[in-house]
Amino acid sequence: MKKKPTDFSAILKSNDLFRPLEPRSLDKLAGVIRTVKLASGQILFSEGDASNGCYCVAGGAVKVSLFSQDGDETLLAVLGKGDIIGEMALVDRLPRSATVSALKDAELGFISTAEFERLADANTQIYRAMLCVLSRRIRDANDLKASQQKPLNARIAQVLLKLSEGFGEKLPDGRLLIRQKFSQAQLGQMAGCARENVNRQLTRWKRDKLVSQVSRYYCLDDIKALRREARL
Repeated sequence: MKKKPTDFSAILKSNDLFRPLEPRSLDKLAGVIRTVKLASGQILFSEGDASNGCYCVAGGAVKVSLFSQDGDETLLAVLGKGDIIGEMALVDRLPRSATVSALKDAELGFISTAEFERLADANTQIYRAMLCVLSRRIRDANDLKASQQKPLNARIAQVLLKLSEGFGEKLPDGRLLIRQKFSQAQLGQMAGCARENVNRQLTRWKRDKLVSQVSRYYCLDDIKALRREARL
């Protein structure tokens, strides 16, 4: 059976940046999107690469990382369906600020800077939406700085809750399953702590029935309790 074409219009509409567009404009933009497929582990672009547009995630998952001179990786974020990658380059045209690679097989849609500017010039609401995106980026950076001062358990809880927003699947019993596998080392990178500390905290939460694992997927068994742990 032939695979159904990806509905990029629906994917764009789910994102704050493109939501202001009218259906006709969305369809027009979706029509010029170039599909990009990545195999697990494949790099989309590296820190310092020239930027010429942004990408929307249509399926799979990608990770955003920074690498030290020694090659040590710091995992900044994990993005899934509906997320936009590299949108800041649409404004400043500066080189890529991080490395993005596929956490698992992924499908993305590429939107060139030229196409974005043509569309935005015809619909100034896009620029207003971009201002909101920039504002949220600043808030996120401030929140990240503040979270680094929080206790270990709060930082790990925040990471799990954030991942559940992008990859969460509600189970019949009300629990929330993170439908993407993450190692304790990856959770530690996002929380800014060592894998051993993540292991100890998860062990406590499993004992207290806040978190469990289902086929190596993390499952949030008590969302309210985790929110209290995260100080939300």
